[in-house]
Amino acid sequence: PFSTVYWDTLEDLWTGPGSVIGFVMGLLLGAALFAPPFGIRRAKFLDELVPALALGQAVGRLGCFATGCCFGRPTIAPWGVVYPVSRVAATVYPGTPLHPTQLYESLFCVLLALALIKWTSRYQGTLLPSGVYLCSYGVLRFLAQFFRADEPATFGPLTVSQIGAAALAPVGIAFLGCSSRGARAST
Repeated sequence: PFSTVYWDTLEDLWTGPGSVIGFVMGLLLGAALFAPPFGIRRAKFLDELVPALALGQAVGRLGCFATGCCFGRPTIAPWGVVYPVSRVAATVYPGTPLHPTQLYESLFCVLLALALIKWTSRYQGTLLPSGVYLCSYGVLRFLAQFFRADEPATFGPLTVSQIGAAALAPVGIAFLGCSSRGARAST
């Protein structure tokens, strides 16, 4: 989560905790600002990028699972994970089975990447793949946060990540609206 508590030095920007949601928002802004000067259409750039982004998130969540960060809440489910004492999750919940939220998100992102790969070849440059990614990931992350225990609620029952995730969906819906207008115009 983004908090001034974490960002004491410039070095902390590179080594401290972060959120993929901020990265996604930065990517959107970067595409809007820097793609056109290079002669690249924004929609084409984003649509080609989102399958790799989803796959990268899937791999990244496996890293989270391995280190024990981004951990879930305690569970009695048979697939609950007990982390070794050397992992971050074990410092908060020693010996307690936790939801493997990192694996939930990783699996979802792999499936999303596969769907986006299929759709990108057909709908490249329409913003449909980008819109689907933003809506899907925004909803997933919003819901996944209810199962996570690594970030405190800051806005009533919601975490900072849930607020960020909720911001992705309207952008995705706007992209889907642009996509459908483009599809109607081309028929």
